[in-house]
Amino acid sequence: MTDVASIFPTSLRTRSAILFFAIATFAALQAVVGWSLAVDARAFGPWRGYGQILLLALAAAIITLSLIASICTWRRVVVPLAAVTEAVQHLARGETEHRLEIGACADVVAELAEACENLRLVIVDHVADERMIAESNAAQSRIVQLLGDGLSKIAQKDLTCRLTETVPYTYRGLQIDFNTAVEQLSQAIADVAESTQVLGAGMRETVAAADDLSRRAERHAANLEQTAASLADITGTVGRTAEDAEKARKIVAGASRDAEKSGVIVSHAIGAMGDIDRSSRKIGQIIGVIDSIATQTNLLALNAGVEAARAGDAGRGFAVVAAEIRDLARRCAKAAKEIEDLISASNAQIERGVTLVGETGAALSRIVEQIAKVNDVVAEIADRARLQAANLTEVNAAVGQMDQFTQQNAAMAEQTTAVNHRLGEETTELIELMSRFRIDARVGPASIRPERRRSVVVGGRVASVATPAPLPPAEKNAGDASDIDWIEF
Repeated sequence: MTDVASIFPTSLRTRSAILFFAIATFAALQAVVGWSLAVDARAFGPWRGYGQILLLALAAAIITLSLIASICTWRRVVVPLAAVTEAVQHLARGETEHRLEIGACADVVAELAEACENLRLVIVDHVADERMIAESNAAQSRIVQLLGDGLSKIAQKDLTCRLTETVPYTYRGLQIDFNTAVEQLSQAIADVAESTQVLGAGMRETVAAADDLSRRAERHAANLEQTAASLADITGTVGRTAEDAEKARKIVAGASRDAEKSGVIVSHAIGAMGDIDRSSRKIGQIIGVIDSIATQTNLLALNAGVEAARAGDAGRGFAVVAAEIRDLARRCAKAAKEIEDLISASNAQIERGVTLVGETGAALSRIVEQIAKVNDVVAEIADRARLQAANLTEVNAAVGQMDQFTQQNAAMAEQTTAVNHRLGEETTELIELMSRFRIDARVGPASIRPERRRSVVVGGRVASVATPAPLPPAEKNAGDASDIDWIEF
């Protein structure tokens, strides 16, 4: 506790106040002395000595009153103000344990002192609150530092970190939650690592099977493509055969029609030969008549010659005419004989031609019948060829679709193989990433070893695969059970 009176000797403001009151007292005394000197001495007369004494007494009284007023002012105003000033300075330096006595202060100064005391109390409370906040912040900073260290270790893939340091009760739940979370994360990482090992083994089998499947799909697609090409050639050949059969059917049908027309023509030729035969016979008859006429003309000419000879010179001209007529009759008879011989030969040839034409007509009739049968057979062959061509076209379309689907399946198998290889690589990378985590020995192995690469022969090619960590017996049996003979696919 600070005494108000003890502040005066050391207060600059107190010294300033005393100096002020001393100057004021000296000024008042100077004024009184000046007034006394200004009074006419003659006005007092014999009282002049008493007046000087009175003035001196008055000056002493004024000085005394000034001193008393200065002391009162000093004790009632200056000293409390100095105390308030010092208290404010203590508060400014953060020294809140000094209290201010306000009982002897004036009203205004007392209010000011009371306000300063209230301010001190508020500052004391504020300092206490700040101290509590600082302690809380220190504890919070410590727990944050611990959490930061733990998270830094987790970021470095070290899952063995735990918050074991004693922390305030407020943060006890956070400590438990952090340790539980790290424990569960460590367990999850261990489970993921173990599952990744199993997944890696399965992916290697899947990759090998996918490679074999892709190669078989490629071979199957190539064989089916060759089959489709051969079938397309066969379909084209059968189609052309059907077209040729149709053309042959049309040709045979045309030949049949021509043969039928030839039969009709032969029939007409046979009829014409008959007409020629009949005409030849009539010509023979006419030639016979001409021969008879020539004979009779020869006889008449002969008789005319005889009669002309009998007439002598008168019938000599008639004899010449008769001789010419007889000669003409002989030539006519000779010509008629030759014509008769020719007609006889022609009749013989006509009869032979009629016979041959008849045989030709019979042969043509048989040819027409055979051509009709051949036409029926060729028509049936053409129909069957068209049916086979249609069936082969459908089969070719189906094989084409199968080839397209097989090509798509081969492409999908190749894509699947690529995806499986990529998944295998990702699985290997995942296993390597899992191996970087350090987990608690109570949860799993302290460090998961990365897989070792080994070379295996897959379908005649050397592939590099990862060798997983040893599995439990149950998992090994499961892996053996899932070993599928993909060669039989």
